[in-house]
Amino acid sequence: MNNLLFSEISQLIKSDINCLNSYMLNGFNSNIELINKISKYIVSSGGKRLRPILSILVAKSCGYQGKDHTMLAAIIEMLHTATLLHDDVVDNSQMRRGKKTANTVWKNPETILVGDFLYSRAFQLMVKLNNQGILSVLANATNKISEGEVLQLINIGNTDITEDLYIEILKQKTAMLFQAASQTAAMLANVPSDIESSLKDYGCAIGIAFQLIDDVLDYSGDVSITGKKIGDDIFDGKITMPVIYLLKNGSLKQKKLIEHIFNNHNDKNIEQLIADVVQSDALKYSKIKALEYAEQAEKCIAHIPSSKYKDGLQKVIKFSVNRLS
Repeated sequence: MNNLLFSEISQLIKSDINCLNSYMLNGFNSNIELINKISKYIVSSGGKRLRPILSILVAKSCGYQGKDHTMLAAIIEMLHTATLLHDDVVDNSQMRRGKKTANTVWKNPETILVGDFLYSRAFQLMVKLNNQGILSVLANATNKISEGEVLQLINIGNTDITEDLYIEILKQKTAMLFQAASQTAAMLANVPSDIESSLKDYGCAIGIAFQLIDDVLDYSGDVSITGKKIGDDIFDGKITMPVIYLLKNGSLKQKKLIEHIFNNHNDKNIEQLIADVVQSDALKYSKIKALEYAEQAEKCIAHIPSSKYKDGLQKVIKFSVNRLS
């Protein structure tokens, strides 16, 4: 069902995705050969490009008839790719989508600078759109994403983190680009402000649900599909929703184990913590929370006129909470 859903979504906007790919290839192009090498490596690493697809679907569902939606989608994907490059350096990640990360193949300085290149290239394209409102939203989004990254960083290993604070981190770090992708596409289609606001909220809810499922997959995913080892977040010192649940609802022994692991950077007992998470209701709870946000997203598009593109937006909701990677 997972792959079928995504295939149906992609098929619906196949020609637009082809244009997006063309923008991406041209957008990554530089006179500096190292930039070209790293950029092509990133493009070939795969990824479903859900954020730009979301942008295209929103524009189409709002009746947009122009061609700038594919440029906007490319901007969204460039911003996302830049954040991934920087994330991998910060987290010292070795693998992404089953392939060595750019910072592993090259070095941290090169990876960071190519990420900076993609940010600046994205803003060059934003200027070409000649839409001050969209530029403002995307500039604000990139700033909020950076704040979210810092907020996550200062909460690494924080066993006092609350669910509310964690959701706030998700809103800034992950959901913000989903939100911006949806809102700017609505702005491009020049819809009324109430519809724009609903689609903005739709993107935010999708982003939170998407990340909560990521949290679940970190403990239950098939490594051959996700390309990540089980418990990766714990090894990185990240306390995500399943661990937050266990801190609140687990036994005293489990809570002490969590505090020992994160406060002492102790890898020795991580396998036990993974087992505790899996055997508890932590994953079930995280999935329920993801479904709640998916329901919110569904309500946000209830008043959008029926069309095959609205159907696509509904399929994005289902895909986000039922995916395997």
